[in-house]
This record gives sequence, C-alpha cells and structure tokens, in this order.
Amino acid sequence: MAEYVFQNVEGMLPELEEMERLELFTKDEIKCIVKRRTAFEYKLQKRIVQEADFLRYIQYELNLDLLRKRRKKQHAIQQKILPGEAVFIKRLHLLFQSALKKFSSDVKLWLQYIEFCKQVGSITALGRVVGRMLQAHPNNTSLWITAAKYEFEDRNNIKTARTLLQRALRLNPKCSNLWLEYFRLELLYVDKVKKRRKLLGVDAGNEEDAEEPTSSDFISGKTARIVYKNAIQNIPDDVEFRLKFINIYYLSDDWEEGIDEVYQSLSEDLANSADAWNALAWRGVNRVKAVKNNISNMTDSEWLELEAERNKIFQEALKNIETEMMWDYYMEACFSDVERYSGSILQKKVTDLLQLFQSANKAKKLSAEKYLLWIKTLLQNGNSKEASKVCKLSLKVFPSSVMLWKQYFILQLSDISGLTADFLDEFCEAVGQLDSDHDVMSMWNYWLELSMSHDASEALQRVYNRCITVCTNNEAITKINESYLEVVVLKDGIKSARQLYKRLCKDNSVSVSFYQKCLSIEQSQAVPSLRHLRKLYETALESFGCETPDLWLDYIKLELTDGDSEMVSKLHWRAMKSLSGDNVEQFVTKYTLLQHSV
Repeated sequence: MAEYVFQNVEGMLPELEEMERLELFTKDEIKCIVKRRTAFEYKLQKRIVQEADFLRYIQYELNLDLLRKRRKKQHAIQQKILPGEAVFIKRLHLLFQSALKKFSSDVKLWLQYIEFCKQVGSITALGRVVGRMLQAHPNNTSLWITAAKYEFEDRNNIKTARTLLQRALRLNPKCSNLWLEYFRLELLYVDKVKKRRKLLGVDAGNEEDAEEPTSSDFISGKTARIVYKNAIQNIPDDVEFRLKFINIYYLSDDWEEGIDEVYQSLSEDLANSADAWNALAWRGVNRVKAVKNNISNMTDSEWLELEAERNKIFQEALKNIETEMMWDYYMEACFSDVERYSGSILQKKVTDLLQLFQSANKAKKLSAEKYLLWIKTLLQNGNSKEASKVCKLSLKVFPSSVMLWKQYFILQLSDISGLTADFLDEFCEAVGQLDSDHDVMSMWNYWLELSMSHDASEALQRVYNRCITVCTNNEAITKINESYLEVVVLKDGIKSARQLYKRLCKDNSVSVSFYQKCLSIEQSQAVPSLRHLRKLYETALESFGCETPDLWLDYIKLELTDGDSEMVSKLHWRAMKSLSGDNVEQFVTKYTLLQHSV
C-alpha cells in the first residue's frame, strides 16, 4: 500500500515543481500540498474506502485548482493551458472515475462529475460519463431529462436529445415528466427551425438546407402532436397530465391547432370525468388569460360573455354526469365571479349563485364544504336568518361535520347573550355526533376559545367529560387532559390543578407526556413546591421508570439544582437498576454530560 502511495505522490512532483517555477505556489505550500495528498492517498488505499474520503479529496483538488487559476490571473500569465494544468484536470477525472466505480449509486456524485466536465470543457469525457450514469440509473427519469436538455440546449444536438428521451420512455413509459419533456423538445425544435428559416429568408418548400427538416407536416408541429397521442395512450385517464401539454403549447408561436386537439381529446376520451368537463368549461377564460397581457383592462361585458359561455358548458356537463364534484366545480366558478363585480351585476351574480345552491341541494349533490359556502354567501349579503335555516338543514345531511357545527354555534352565539344551558346541551350533543377523535379535539379546542370569553367553569367540565367519553384514542385523551389542566391552572389556580392531575394520574392510561405537563406546570409556579414535584416524579417513575431515561435525568437535575444533592446517588442507583438495554446507555451518556454542565 505504501509503495503505491509513494509512486502516486512522486508522479505529482513535476507538475508541482512547474507551479513553483511559475510562482503560483511557494515552497512551503508545495510541501503542504504533498502532505495533504499523501494523507488522502493513504485513505484511498484502505481495505474499506469511505465515500466521504473520495469527496474530501475531490473537494480539496477542486479548491486547489480554483486557487491556481486565481493566482495565474494575478500573475497575468497569458498562456491558456500551462504544462502542469492538464495533470491537475487529469487527476480530478481519475478521482471522480475511481469514486464512481465504488459508489455508482450516488446520483449527486455523477452530477458533480458532469458539472466538472462542463467547466473544464471535457466534451468527450462528458459523453461517456452521461452514458455510464444512465446505465447505472435507468429508472431515474430526471437524469434522462437532464441529459436530453444538455444535448438540445447546450450542444444543439436534437438527434441525440430525441434518442435519449425515446430510450427513457421505452424503459419508463408511464412517466408523465418524460412525455412532457419529449413534447416540449419537439415543439421548441419546430419553433427554432421556423425562426432560423425566417431569419435566412428560406421558404418552407425550399429544401436546399439538408441539415433541417422541411416538410409541411414537420413545420406544422405534427411530430409534437404524435408525441401527445402516444403520451395519452400510455397515461389515458389523467386530466391534469393532458392540461400540462396546453401550458407547453403556449410557449410556442403556433398553438391554436394543437390546443384544440388536446381539448378535443378531453371531450372524446373522458366524457365521464368531472375534471375534464371543468377544464373544457374554463377553456375560454384560460385562453384570454394566456393571450392578453393585462386582463384587468377587460370590460364587464367581456367577462360576462366569457362566463356565460363557461356556464353553458357546466350545464351541459350536469346533463351528462350529475355528480357532487361536477356541482362543486360549477358552484366554485360562480362564486369566483361574485368577487369581480359590484352594483347591479353583483346582485344578479349573487342571486344566480344562491339559486344554484338551491338546485344542487334539491339534487342532493351539495357537499359539506358547499353548504358552508352557501351559508357564508348568505351572511355576506346580510341574510342571517336564511343562513341559520341552511345551517340546520346542512346538519341533517352531514351531522358529523365539525366545520358545519362550528358555523352553527357561531350563528347561535350571534342571537344569544352567553353560553346558555340549551347551548351547552346542543354542544354536548354535537360532540357525540362526531366520527373521529381528531374532530372531537377540534370541537374541544373551539370550546376552549369560547370559554375564554365567557365565564363557564361548570360548562367547561361538562364539555370536557363529554369529549373524554367520546374519544377512543389514548393520545387524543392525553391532549385533551393536558389542555384542560392548563385551563384549570389559569382559571382556578394551582390547588385545583393539583386535585385534577392527582385524580387523573390514578388512571393507568395516563401517558408520560401528561406527567411531563404536570411537572412543567409545577415548575412554572412562582415558588415551585419540591414536595409536589418529588411526588409527581415518583408517581411517574412507577409507571415509566423502566423505559424513560429522561424522566430520571430530570429528577436528578431537580435535586442537583434545587433539592438534596445526597439524593442524586440514590436516584442514579435506582435508575441503573430500573432501566435496561439501550436506555441504560442513553442514561449514562446524558448523566455524564449533566454532571459536567451543573
């Protein structure tokens, strides 16, 4: 191993001597470079080489090369490539290649090597590297795209770029990004050819330039349309995928015919898709947004015409597929119209929207979200009475919707002076209707907000009991317990909080986080009570002393800082006896750090 290292280091000496002769590096710097390289070479000769060793060596050489270039500029050396510079570059190539032989799975390393090849102008090596990288990662589609972009945008090589993407698609025919990139490539290439021919004054039928395709089919973008057809054959049911082709079409100069083809495919292939009908309905509006630079200058009459055309398509869609999603799209579109107008037009739009809500409700296709939108629309127009009726109606359809219950109680509070007994009864009934612990916690948090603005201690306890009864998950119960304890401390003081947590701690389902919350509350008091803290720690350790080293450490820290230092050794002995496995190692490590910090 040593012989190989010394052989490599000796091979570096001529280039370093040349750098010294040119005064790019001093004699001491040369010695330092030799020492660092020797150390790196030894690391690379180990039986098991770490990738980090290669990366550090490569980074060192890159930094050294950067320093050499900077000093060359400072010394105003005009010679483009010095005798020693080629050796620097060759060494980096060898380092990258050796690293990639051992760690070919590292994509970042491949990309770093490619970037290096670009910087030093090693075009031949770059081609080989890209080929090897794609062989090593045939299913990494982003690498194929990167390689194709380089060929087309940097090297102006459409044939190689096209071949790369075609090979990638044979391996990954269901990858949407590959199809989109291939489509973009063909479309941009047509644009580039058109602009070049226009600049040179060449007619479409003139075939003197053999290097460029000249057929009318190519010039009209037929190749890109073939790519689109193949793409939707492989990915047939994705509406969003098809719409992305439209965005790419807008990057080119001639897009009308191609976009028409995309929309036609949506109407023919996906006639039962609400997403497809929604895209078709918004076609006119989106076209205007793409073509016009400033849509804010459009008149109300122009917008009304576009919206009327859009709504006709929505109405046609509802004749074909009367689904909840289709109604949702239609209502969202009409709701977005309301924000654009004022005066009589606004009033007409609001009336139309409210009629639409009623029609959807009659068809039993209103989602909980759209019921809420209906209620908010009524409230925004000052019709709170009708909003209350709709809210009650919505809860008959969606009795477990937490957002509708919250809206219902907001409306109720606007009509009453406080949290009445009837209000409390309805709230507890609502909690019982909820389906998930997440929703119960959401309603509990909502009640906490209400209780902060109303004096309702007894009501709080009743709602708490109801939520705990309904919850099925210990984690949710713990979170409710913790927040309830915080409220009790704020409203009734530490004595009431102690009574509460003592009662709750008798339950075996109490988690360690609840004990930590109790300890945090005790420690936050103006004068923390050691007696209560110790009792809490002892109770917590009875249940969690075998598996929670941090609990022991916090107890020890308490005794070290504010308690009895003689207790520390006893607690340490108890902890070592109680803990097992990895917990012992964690405890010992943290205990050592604790001793040094206190």
